[in-house]
Amino acid sequence: MNVMKSVPAYLMMLALVALCPGAASAQELIYQIERGDTLMAIGVALLADPDDWVQLQRINKVRDPRRLPVGKTLRIPYDLLSPIPRSAQIVAVAGDARLDGRSAVTGDRVGVGSSLETADDGHIAIALPDGSSLILPARSTASVETLQGYAGTDEQSVDISLERGRIESRVEPQRGPGARYRIETPTAVVGVRGTDFRAGFEPDSRRSRTEVVSGSVGLRPSFGSKPELRVEGGFGLIAGGGQTPGATPLLPPPDARTLPELFERPLVRMPMPSLDGAVAWRAQVVRADAPLPVLFDRLVEDGVARIPSLPDGDYRLLVRGVDANGLEGFDASHVFRLKARPEPPFNGNPGEGSKVPAGKVTLSWTHAPEAARYLVELSTVADQPGAGDGASAFSTPLHSARTRATTEQVALEAGRYVWRVASVRDNGERGPWSDPVAFSVRPLQALSEPPEVSDDEMLFRWGGEPGQRFEYQFSDDGTFARTRAAGETTAPELVMPKPSFGTYYLRIRSIDADGYVNAWSGAQRVEVPGPWWLVLLPLIAL
Repeated sequence: MNVMKSVPAYLMMLALVALCPGAASAQELIYQIERGDTLMAIGVALLADPDDWVQLQRINKVRDPRRLPVGKTLRIPYDLLSPIPRSAQIVAVAGDARLDGRSAVTGDRVGVGSSLETADDGHIAIALPDGSSLILPARSTASVETLQGYAGTDEQSVDISLERGRIESRVEPQRGPGARYRIETPTAVVGVRGTDFRAGFEPDSRRSRTEVVSGSVGLRPSFGSKPELRVEGGFGLIAGGGQTPGATPLLPPPDARTLPELFERPLVRMPMPSLDGAVAWRAQVVRADAPLPVLFDRLVEDGVARIPSLPDGDYRLLVRGVDANGLEGFDASHVFRLKARPEPPFNGNPGEGSKVPAGKVTLSWTHAPEAARYLVELSTVADQPGAGDGASAFSTPLHSARTRATTEQVALEAGRYVWRVASVRDNGERGPWSDPVAFSVRPLQALSEPPEVSDDEMLFRWGGEPGQRFEYQFSDDGTFARTRAAGETTAPELVMPKPSFGTYYLRIRSIDADGYVNAWSGAQRVEVPGPWWLVLLPLIAL
């Protein structure tokens, strides 16, 4: 009895359609008879119910079931063949992904009845026995309704029920009338014979979405008697939700050549490329050297994909436009690098746009957990509109230092400056720089000339800037513990009554138009002479 030996050699002779009366139908297997074959033996080897050999005798009009002519063929309906359960395997998992309610892991087997679910950051990739792949992206739920082969064939039958979200499939060519790969949603059934396609279902709108990247699929609405629609590569189709199905061209891949290639913050903010006809984008991230698993998957509607929680490394962005119907187009690919660690500390003082008095200025920052030491740089900024406060300002830094402290003191004259700080690991690896911080150093206020003293008044003058106002304190004590006069003036001068003779002190400070209060000037000594006859008192005392 050579039935099992003969199966691999001859059962690939499969009829695809009825070409003429009496020809095999699309649901029949053609088996070529070998020496020693009997209908009873074929029933045991191939049929779900071995006793159904009687049906084979009737269908094929066989007179003697024990004497079969070698080289002739038998027609065997697929619904009589013995189904062989098969299982798929999870080959990649990311984020919160579940198989039958528990956390899915790489290597798990998936069979009939298995349920799959992914959360906002979840992703599952599955390899089917025939080499096809199935990807369940984030925010999706599906279950395996059928996953089987047939006795004596290499064919495979797969039915996946998609309840929510999306499925991305790369299906090997399905050969033979029993081969089948279907994605079923509540509103449509997508049948595939070998293609690269995506299917989706939106529970709220009750719409099914099919996008064919290559090959073709047949789509049949779940309700009514509408005929099957053929969707070719490069087209998509919406079914359900009250929408009349009709194939629509998919958007071309966007131009990703101008996207950034380096990111230095843990939260990657990737701008989406412009594309005519796109109202949103699908952004996915994988490792640069591996297509699976998908580490990030989001529908981006505001033009910027915010990608969190990636470790430092090289990645590939897959981005495609989404049209007004929700159909997703062809992918563009863009490689980028993330180098965000060790993270820089937060800048302290001086803060962005702040002002400090000239002299010793202390730069301060927070402690960064991964830092063994810090590298701090300070540079001048040209005093003109649009002058660079970014990385270009540090081509020739005015001051650079490595320190284990979280402060650095620098003597600075009046002007505009910018500073930044980076964390350095024990092995000398420097992380990215902090955002550059620009600040101004203000000159110390000083009286520009001695006061003019008349018989009744004193006039003081000093330098100032437009929009400033000035506070003053006048005291006979150089520490200004007590004051004889104090006030404010809007002009860089002060007229006050002349006091009695003696030594006095005046200090002033300016207040800028934006409210910044500059430091007090030093105590300016003022000598008020007495009457001329006081000079004679020492002589009279003699």
